[in-house]
Amino acid sequence: MATSARGGGLILSQSRRLRLFTLFILYVGQGLPIGLSWFAIPAWMAANGAPAADVGSVLALTALPWSLKLVNGFFMDRYTFLPMGRRRIWLIGAQMAMIGVLLAAVFMNPSVGDVFLLGAVGFALNVATTFQDVAVDGLAVDIMEEDERARGSGMMFGGQSIGIASGTAATGAVIGAYGAPAAYTIVGGLIFVLCVYIASFNEREGERRMPWRKGVADA
Repeated sequence: MATSARGGGLILSQSRRLRLFTLFILYVGQGLPIGLSWFAIPAWMAANGAPAADVGSVLALTALPWSLKLVNGFFMDRYTFLPMGRRRIWLIGAQMAMIGVLLAAVFMNPSVGDVFLLGAVGFALNVATTFQDVAVDGLAVDIMEEDERARGSGMMFGGQSIGIASGTAATGAVIGAYGAPAAYTIVGGLIFVLCVYIASFNEREGERRMPWRKGVADA
């Protein structure tokens, strides 16, 4: 894998394998909160006697952010921090937002009957997830070569499916055994690991790893 001349590290533009792996793992990470919020939480509610109307209300709030992706794309194209690359600042920000929402959910510890709170957590978590989704798609367009886009698209879709399936199964089991806060904690921890990985690579050579480090923006 390629290293940067400015202090070492991983550079996506210089390694096809790294690009494909990164897109795959980012989509796996994206699937985890979807599995939790779209499937495990509603199933937990239903299994504990929540009315169908309550489950539907939570799902509606959880799904709503995905209708607003056009707005996300507008902000990402208009506002970015080029010294870190076009997408990484948004990727890191989205991960940190997810972690913040999940930590808040741990402390609030909503019960099955807290419909508004569960819906608010699902909404906020998926707002952050949609920002990550748009940022990863933009990253793929920016850095992938023409001849690897079909393979990359397949790996991204496969990664998301793996993330959703494993996230649903794992968090569903954890909620049943230990409660919702434990599931929120586990997903938050996994997203933190992903955030550390995002902080370890550059999109292109010469870019800053972090805002306070030196580098040259590749405009």
